[in-house]
Amino acid sequence: ADLAVASPATVSRCGMVYLEPSVLGLQPFINCWLQTIPQTAKPLEPDYRQLFDTYLLPSLTFLRSHAREVVPSVDSALVQSCLRLLDCFMHPLTCPGGKPLPSAPFLSLLPDLVKPWVIFSVVWSVGATCDHASRELFSKWLIQTMVDDETMKPYFPEGHLVYDFRLHDGGFT
Repeated sequence: ADLAVASPATVSRCGMVYLEPSVLGLQPFINCWLQTIPQTAKPLEPDYRQLFDTYLLPSLTFLRSHAREVVPSVDSALVQSCLRLLDCFMHPLTCPGGKPLPSAPFLSLLPDLVKPWVIFSVVWSVGATCDHASRELFSKWLIQTMVDDETMKPYFPEGHLVYDFRLHDGGFT
């Protein structure tokens, strides 16, 4: 049965409560994702939360107020796209196919990789929906946000867009 077409009586009998996604906000998506990260990455949860508050959520506000999208999107889908990209970076920590955890030297890189992983994921989820002209605006906004963040060193040289670079994480992923 599809809840979207169910009558209120059916929903009531099943004991379901339907909430519009806009009522929930985006934090439940982030909270659920943080509950699924591998145990090895759990100590980095506060870092992820801070980065989501500084980059992911404000990027959505910027997108909605200053950019145009090639195809319209909804915030919850963009957040989920960002989190799925981050899942790709976490994959080696899940011991896929019975493989062992990455070596201790690689694991020691993990705290330094969180920031570039989040920035990459924001660029290629939220920023990826922008049209050509808006990509320049989004790039300038993101770089300025990084400059304003005392905990973040800008990863992008001047004169280029954030879309012009690839992520090199030392072979971790």
